[in-house]
Amino acid sequence: MSSADLTELLRASRPIAPAALRERVRTLAAAPPPASPLARLRTPRLRLRFVVPVLAATAVAAAVAVAVVRPESPRVVAQPGAERAAADAAQRGAATTKQAPSVATQLAPNPPPGAQAPAPTPGRAQDYQAQIGLEVEDAAALSTATKRAMATARDLGGYVVGASYTESGTGSAQLVLRVPTARVQDAIAQLTSLGRITSEQVQIQDLQEQLDALDREIAVLRARIAHVTALLQDPALASERRAALAAQRAGLQRRLAEQRRARSATAQRAAYATIQLSLATKEQAATPAAGSRLDRTLDEAGRILAWEGVALLYALVVVGPFALLGALAWLGLRLRRRAEEDRLLARHSGRA
Repeated sequence: MSSADLTELLRASRPIAPAALRERVRTLAAAPPPASPLARLRTPRLRLRFVVPVLAATAVAAAVAVAVVRPESPRVVAQPGAERAAADAAQRGAATTKQAPSVATQLAPNPPPGAQAPAPTPGRAQDYQAQIGLEVEDAAALSTATKRAMATARDLGGYVVGASYTESGTGSAQLVLRVPTARVQDAIAQLTSLGRITSEQVQIQDLQEQLDALDREIAVLRARIAHVTALLQDPALASERRAALAAQRAGLQRRLAEQRRARSATAQRAAYATIQLSLATKEQAATPAAGSRLDRTLDEAGRILAWEGVALLYALVVVGPFALLGALAWLGLRLRRRAEEDRLLARHSGRA
């Protein structure tokens, strides 16, 4: 059989498509081309118009619910008197030394008339420390009270150690006064009459035992110096021994000078009492009123919404690249599948 005969035989035996398949192909060819995958991605926009507002409303409702249900934390309002007392305590900052036990007395603010600070014990050396806080009406009264306090210390035989005065709408002054211990009660009585007492504290530390110990040591040192001096009067004393005794006497004399200075300082502390006076005008600014519960709820809801936005942004930053890669892969698969379908339809149309 020749090739021409074989070709004619194959053409005669070509399969014929059924009528139903032919009708199906004609229908597909007459139908409009389907939308591309990119066009299909635009269809969810109508759904997003409803989904986004619902999600936003849900987030707002959750924030408000949390703000309402969440218990309120207690609010602490600072009191001006407490702040001033804390500032006075920080300014006092006394250094602690190894001394005899002390006696401290603190009077309550606004003591009743007739209440007096404790008096020092007569006949004993004591370190008397007093801290007084006063409140005056205005800046003019503050200036007057400061001048009178300084004059009071001088009139009683004392002096002003330090003074600080500030004025800007509201003013304050801090004075450190030294007055004779025997007249410290008169000084406190006159100073407390300059304004309204906000705080008063007295500390008394006994120095008598310390003075007695210094006196005994001074007496011992003087006796030893006299003894060494008597030994140095011996003309038969060897030169080496004389040099050793001279050095010993010099050391004892230095020690005696130190103890005398310590005794003088201790006696000075006992002779004059220290008064730290703090003056301040009345507070001009009123304490701001606390907001209503509705305001606090709205503020809390706003903070929660802000945190939700931060969390969403963080999720987008972390998950966004992976979601974009997934979307691109899905789109590539859809395009590939669509292209295969188009090729298959074109092949069937050509055969038809």
